[in-house]
Amino acid sequence: MHTVKQSFADNPQQIVADSFDLIWVRCDGLVADAPFSSHSLQWLDWNLQGQIHRWWTSKRASRSATFIPTFGKLQAPFVALDCASALNTENLAETCKGLGAKQILILCKDASEVSSVEKEIRHQKFSGFPDRVVVGSDEAVGRS
Repeated sequence: MHTVKQSFADNPQQIVADSFDLIWVRCDGLVADAPFSSHSLQWLDWNLQGQIHRWWTSKRASRSATFIPTFGKLQAPFVALDCASALNTENLAETCKGLGAKQILILCKDASEVSSVEKEIRHQKFSGFPDRVVVGSDEAVGRS
């Protein structure tokens, strides 16, 4: 499996331009009634015509991942909203296997979370799914 860190600071449009099979958004720490401070998350929500914001403000946030269908608005068929305080790599691995997701994006709130998520992903034993994981945020993330 290939893991890459990426910053979307200068180009949040790349999130919807790349051909990911799944976009996994780390939502821990977002405030329900506030606008998203992440330009990447704003861009993603705009392309989904506000589905993420509507879900978030309806206070349906749970500690397990919630899957929002993209209905062809993105190349990825689903966006997963993960509100848990820590990434559950076993759940991620099972989800990728179940969906046949080979290329995924994990969108984090900041660069420090990118580094910790990347380390967790590198230590997880994935069985064929995914092949490629991009871990990114709006901040400069450093080298892999």
